Order: sequence, then C-alpha cells, then structure tokens
Amino acid sequence: MTSMSKAVLFASAARLAAGLQAAIDKLENMWPQKGKEILEGIFGALPPRDEGRALQERLLQKFQKHGTFVFAAFGSSVSAGHDNFMNQSWPFELERMLKPTFEDLGFGFEMRQRSAGGFGEMPFGAGCLASRAGEGVDALSWEWHYFRDPPCEGHHFLNEAAAMKSRPMVFAFADSNIPFDTLLKNRLGNTETGCGDIRVAARDAAMAMKDDDTWHPDKREYKPNEWYLTEEFISNAEVDRFSRELRSRKCDGLEEHPDERVPAKDIWLQQTGVAPAFERSGHAFYPVAVGAGTAQLVSIPWYQAREKAFKYNWHPGPLGHTLIASSMAHFFLTNLKSALGEGPVPRRMKGPSDNNPLVGKPIVGQLEEPQCGTLRVSQCKTGMFPTSQGTALKGSRHSDKSDDTWEYSISYQAAERGREAVDKRWVYRGNKTSGELKLNFVAPNDGMYVLLCGAPCGWRCDGKAGYVSSMSQRWWPEDLPARKSVSDLKFSIDGNGIRGKDLPKLHEKLFGTEAGSFCRDCTNPASLCQPVAKVDAGQHTVGARVEPRSYEGADGEDTFVEIMELLVVG
Repeated sequence: MTSMSKAVLFASAARLAAGLQAAIDKLENMWPQKGKEILEGIFGALPPRDEGRALQERLLQKFQKHGTFVFAAFGSSVSAGHDNFMNQSWPFELERMLKPTFEDLGFGFEMRQRSAGGFGEMPFGAGCLASRAGEGVDALSWEWHYFRDPPCEGHHFLNEAAAMKSRPMVFAFADSNIPFDTLLKNRLGNTETGCGDIRVAARDAAMAMKDDDTWHPDKREYKPNEWYLTEEFISNAEVDRFSRELRSRKCDGLEEHPDERVPAKDIWLQQTGVAPAFERSGHAFYPVAVGAGTAQLVSIPWYQAREKAFKYNWHPGPLGHTLIASSMAHFFLTNLKSALGEGPVPRRMKGPSDNNPLVGKPIVGQLEEPQCGTLRVSQCKTGMFPTSQGTALKGSRHSDKSDDTWEYSISYQAAERGREAVDKRWVYRGNKTSGELKLNFVAPNDGMYVLLCGAPCGWRCDGKAGYVSSMSQRWWPEDLPARKSVSDLKFSIDGNGIRGKDLPKLHEKLFGTEAGSFCRDCTNPASLCQPVAKVDAGQHTVGARVEPRSYEGADGEDTFVEIMELLVVG
C-alpha cells in the first residue's frame, strides 16, 4: 500500500470516528447538567450480561457489509405512543436519531413499529412475533412491564425470538417513565398533600405552561419533541420561579427515602425466570431501566418543571419518548464506537456471580420449556397492524366472491378517540345474519391445531360483543350470572361442523392451568382464542357462523362477533 493510500485510509477513519463522536456528544448535550450520566444510567442500572458484545458484533457486521440494521418495536400503548401524536413515540425517535449517523458511516437503520395498546403480549406479539416482525430482524423490543403477564406468555415471546433465523437480540423494558412521584416525598408530616400535588401547584403559580386542560393530548398543538427542550416551551426564568415556589412548599425529601432511588430491580421476564434460558442459549438480552437510570435527575428543577412533557398519565410524553430513544441511541453508538476500535473494549466476564456488579442481581425462579407447553405457532394471520406484508388476516378469506356478509373493518373495540393512533385492529365482524365466514390455512404437519381469536375490549366491551373463546369470563358484565362455557360462533372445518360441547375440552387442552399443551395458564390468549380443530398436513378451510349463546333469547339478537387472528400451532 502506498503512503498516499495509507493517508487516505487514515483520514477516512478519522472522519468516521469524528462523526460518530459528534453524534454521541449531541445526544449527551441534549440533557442539561447530567446528560451522559442519565443516558448511561438507563442501560447501566441493570447491566446486560454480555456487556454489549452481541450488539457490537452485529453492528460491525452491518458496517462492513453496508447492510441495514433492522429493529422491530413490540410493546404496549407506551411504545405505540398513545397520549401523543403517533410520530412522537420512541421507536420513530430512535430511527430519526440513528439513521443519519448510520448512513454517514455507509450502512442503514430501519425501524418496524409493531407496538399496540390495550392488551398484553399474546397473541398479537408473542404468538405472531416472526410473522409481524418480518424477515431479517436484528433486534426486538419487549415492553409490557405494566401488564405483568403470566410467565408462559413471556416464555413464548423469547422462545419465538430465539427461533427466528436472524437471531435478534431483545431490548426489554423494566419501566418507561421518570418516577417523580415514587422518588420525591414531601416533608410536611401527616398530610394528604403529596409531592405531585405540590409540583402542580408550584407550576401553576410560576409558569405559563400549566397542568391545565390545554395540555390534554386531544387539544395539544403539535410540536416536535425537541421543542419541549427549549425555552420557548419553558423559559429558564420560569424554571427559577418554579424552583423557588417548590422550595417554599417543601417538596424535597429525596434523601429521606434512599430505598426508593431504584424503582425497578429486574425486568419482569427476569423476575418470572423466563429470561435465563434465552441467554444461556446464546441470545442477547438488554434491559432498559428508565426509572432506575433517571433517579439522579428527579430533584433537578429543569426536569421537574417539564414533568408533564416527560409523563402524561401512565404514558411517556414527548420528552419521555425522546429520553428513551436517546438512551437507546447512545447505547448503540457507544457500542458501535467500541466495535470500530474507537472506544474502550469492555473487559470479558468470567461468568455471572452474585458479587459481580456487571451481571446484576441473581435471577429468581426457573421456567423450563415443558412447563409452558410444547406446541409452537407455525402460521399467523392477523388483523393487528402494523404488520409485515402477507400476514394480514384479510388474505385468508376463502373467496372474495363469498355470499357471506362479514365486514372487514376496524374493530368496534378500538375506535380512535380524538387522535389517530399508529396501531390498528382490523377484524372480520359478523352477526347472526352474516352467514358463514370461511378462512383458508395450511398445516405444515399432521397433528396441528387451528385457532381463531377475537378482538380485545378495553375496560369493558362496547356494544353486545360476543365471544370467540368458549372459556372466557373477561369483560363479562359483573351484574350478570357467570357466562356459560360456550362460544358465540358455530365452527366448521373443511365443511364439517364442530360440536359446541367439544370446544371447552379443546380449550382446556391447549390453555389449561395444569397441562395446557400450547400456552399453559396464559390468560390473554385464553380470553380471546378458541382452538377449533386438530388437522393433518395440507390446506384446510375453517368456517365460523355467529350463533349467540352467551346471552339468552332476545338479549342475544344484536350480538356481533369480531375475528382478529388465525393461528396454526403444533
């Protein structure tokens, strides 16, 4: 190699290193006073056991081959960005932060937003993971920390992730908000006035941007996430007035509650014991602990004054999403820097031990695979959107010329209220006059089961919603006697009717608490899904006709049923 060539390569490497460091500095400088500590703390509070090595190797591979790093975001309404404009959620923010830097370095970053609010991780995340994520995924996120779903649902999520050809790493959330109310206590003694109330009163007294009706998401004017970092949103003078007002009201008791500095001790998937097998099999698991990582900033007035921009109800606000995204982007870029030899190379671990702070606290529990059932999903057709091409339930209809009148539309249980959301629930909806809906599917092997799943309700069901599952009491009116063990659908398989009395037995076989062969004691899919039949390999048609049975007589005349997903398991 000539001296000229070496000089060109050196200059190119120096330019890349400078650009990467500039991107890291920009992220750290976004957050006043403790930017680097905050971003590092979110990933350092519960350190990953592989110290980022899997991420470094994958990023280096993409860099060298000029490929695209693909991230599929799965989670609840938090990740879907509810209570915000839909393009303000952290997955879109993460793509916006990383993509320009990656492209400057000669490779790409793609975000696939797959989050959906109002229900747990199964059957629309786990149960349909590979289908909805699509091919070539390098990383997935798991964000259902609020739900604390049954262990086997988390087990299915990680098991399906491990089975994907692209071997994605999993970024799992312990929490998603700065815990102002948890970490800040007042010193006023026995009083009903908490710090949250004191901060609201202090903001009302000191700032133009108050906690009043104008902040409600349905009435809020759109502003880019970064606007909430500026003085146009809240000036430094207002922050000073707020700080003085807050001190006068004596809401500053952080040091009196040291045990509450770290609100999350483990990821739910770790607490239930389902994460160890995933890691032992060589897959990377990266905890995201927003609350634990931000304990150091909750007493800083600049952050307290912007509390509503960080959190609205239980959802992150615009700044909350930006904080999550910037911490993840920082983790990506610092590990990319190490992978390129421009940063410190983490020391290798000799193995986990109780006194090694790099591996976190011991994981409790142990869930072996047989305890969660041995059946696995081989096909999923879903109405949960966004989803990957070719996985929509609509494509399974037996014939577009069918004489049934089932309607394919947005679920009645997910009507958008006030503002458009990124997540959609498409369903086939029918009533007793709609005839038989027929859906095609392929069983790759003998002994497979076909399941149909309904659409989840919110706190309660809107309208006279019938049940697909024969064994669910969920959403049933509390003032009525318990619902009978029936489905409001009459099923058929390849034109042969299925006896209604066989449905509860089949449901128990797949979802039972003691011996469920698909997802043992999994309340979310059990509430929505009904195993219809066991079939041999080949193409089949499952039929569904509404026959109201949950309600007696005339009470069931206006019953409708929504079908949202088809699963083939075996």
